[in-house]
Amino acid sequence: MTPLELAISKLKILNLIEYPGEKVVECLSHFGSIGAIDYRLHPGKTILRARPHNNDGPFTERDLLSVKPQEFNTTYQRASTPNRTMFYGSIIPEDLDDGDLDNERFIVSMEALKWLRDNSTCGYKKITYSKWEVTEDIKLYGILHKKAYYEASSHTKKVMDDYYALLEQHPDKKAASILANEFLANEFGKEESDPDYHYLISAHFTEFITEKGFDGVLYPSVRVEGRGYNIAITPEAAANKLKLVAAGECSIYKRFEKSVIDNDTQVIITDDQSPFEYTAVAPSYHAGELACLKELGINDTSELCLPDQY
Repeated sequence: MTPLELAISKLKILNLIEYPGEKVVECLSHFGSIGAIDYRLHPGKTILRARPHNNDGPFTERDLLSVKPQEFNTTYQRASTPNRTMFYGSIIPEDLDDGDLDNERFIVSMEALKWLRDNSTCGYKKITYSKWEVTEDIKLYGILHKKAYYEASSHTKKVMDDYYALLEQHPDKKAASILANEFLANEFGKEESDPDYHYLISAHFTEFITEKGFDGVLYPSVRVEGRGYNIAITPEAAANKLKLVAAGECSIYKRFEKSVIDNDTQVIITDDQSPFEYTAVAPSYHAGELACLKELGINDTSELCLPDQY
């Protein structure tokens, strides 16, 4: 058994309930030199984030729409440990085929709101979307090897086909690279989000890989069954390689499995170091409460049950 095979075997049998962070890090140190997908976001590429309102807002400064402050970062997430907060967002590749998911607002909404994913809930919520533009190349480790997601998007299929073709030219690294990356993809592709120890391995791997020179990771969104893509980058990369260019507040009306998102306000941001002010969107982009309720098949907000459920 190679050191890599032994390390993965140990990781698979760890009792994550005990939060064995040191053991995870020690195992990851044996991953050695493996072929990885170096995924670059180039200047001009945009990233979308979402921040739900929890009796707060409006969010009128860059810091309020950027990374979670470290003092509030107390749990493991899919790509971050309690020791290091990360900037999460969603992207849309340029080379999608017809039929691929190209709605990044849908992706970030499903990521940000567990309430939205729960078909047993109803209600109303406010959310702010923010658009960020890449100003300098961002180097990501691509986590795209989960077999169930291979056919979920044409982009994943294209990237993976190119990756496997490249490995054919490096037979000495092929087996180890596939073994390591398939294991990591399954960790990043876990459905569980609570308790947070389910994310122990993927979170520590992200921390490990950013210490090796990557700005973060790219991985398929579990919340949309691998049809969209999320990124998680370091606060340093977010501060130095991104600028905030736009934001908008929206209303979400939800009745069980159906939801409607309405545009309320917007702002184009030319200086993301200064506070900004939202203005109402043009009437043609704002449906209004009655129209949204009608689309849900109801006539009054009283028919939206459980408004405080998340």
